[in-house]
Amino acid sequence: ARIACLTEGAASLGGLREVSESYRNFGLHKTGAGAWSFREWVPGATGVFLVGEFNAWDKAATPLEESEDFPGVWSCRIAGAAAASFAKGSKYKLYVVPKEGEPYWPVPAWSTRYAYTPDTNLLDAVCWPLEAKVKPLAPGAGVPAVPDRIYECHL
Repeated sequence: ARIACLTEGAASLGGLREVSESYRNFGLHKTGAGAWSFREWVPGATGVFLVGEFNAWDKAATPLEESEDFPGVWSCRIAGAAAASFAKGSKYKLYVVPKEGEPYWPVPAWSTRYAYTPDTNLLDAVCWPLEAKVKPLAPGAGVPAVPDRIYECHL
């Protein structure tokens, strides 16, 4: 079921290349107006919340909304005092309420940095905005002639 969900998710984004460039739209991004935007793919959830040092780990303070056009894609905008306290180096993660099972605390998949927290023995995402925009490759540039190979990283 998870593989089918992943395959459908990749297809809805356009394909493997689009998935490899999804960091541009997913994850935590600073916007020009002193605010932050956050987007994550969390299929099978009934509620998703962004929690962290910026909102005193309050599970209800920063709810995400599910996209009507892309089921399973959740997003929010952080502005005002919460955005001002979302500083480089601060920790955050998600609180997910699934359709089935108990709520859980995952680390966002599109985080750019992680930190081990000894009190909980868990990883937390760390706010670390990308300093410069990455230029996209020209179509066909860097694409190998051999079939795609997918490597995984297990944390």
